[in-house]
Amino acid sequence: WLNPMLAAAVVVATYAFLRRRCPGDAFGRLGPCVFLAGYPNDLNYGVTADVLSIGLGALCFFGLVRMREAPRSLLVAAATGLAIGLAFLNKYPNVLFAGVALILFGLALREARRTHTLPAEWARWSLLWLAAAAPACWWLERNLRVVGSLTGAHHKMEILGWSYHGIDQILAHPLIGLRGWFEFIPTLLLTFWQGEFA
Repeated sequence: WLNPMLAAAVVVATYAFLRRRCPGDAFGRLGPCVFLAGYPNDLNYGVTADVLSIGLGALCFFGLVRMREAPRSLLVAAATGLAIGLAFLNKYPNVLFAGVALILFGLALREARRTHTLPAEWARWSLLWLAAAAPACWWLERNLRVVGSLTGAHHKMEILGWSYHGIDQILAHPLIGLRGWFEFIPTLLLTFWQGEFA
């Protein structure tokens, strides 16, 4: 029951977030909420870390938007950085939010140079990066110390029989050439809206 509650909380948070930004636009407020509520997804039928990624991803997104709207708030910067760090800890592919933050960081610095507010912008974004790095670096260091690898995935690789490959073997993968894509894309499109359990 935790999964649907988290998904519903994201729908409610999205509405609250958009209500302030689209006061006269009902479609702008309700459209994304209806999409989030009705998106066909099998995520809620399993117990995985993906479910927490929904809420943490929403926090990262809302925080990054707020960083653009409240350029002097150190609290927003620290909270957004912490959300990015926690999202990464929840699931490593959530490092994508750090990439989005990096793009916004570049845009903010360009704007700060133009408006002569570079020191304040550096301080704010430095706080974001420190808050994001603290939990992530602590966990990666802990993995290295306790299990011997940064991600802690080497035991899983051994159990599954996975191994590292050279570039020649990577380039031999079917998805690198057109032949593989002609097989992969139609298969993906048949089950894409049904989710991974199909």
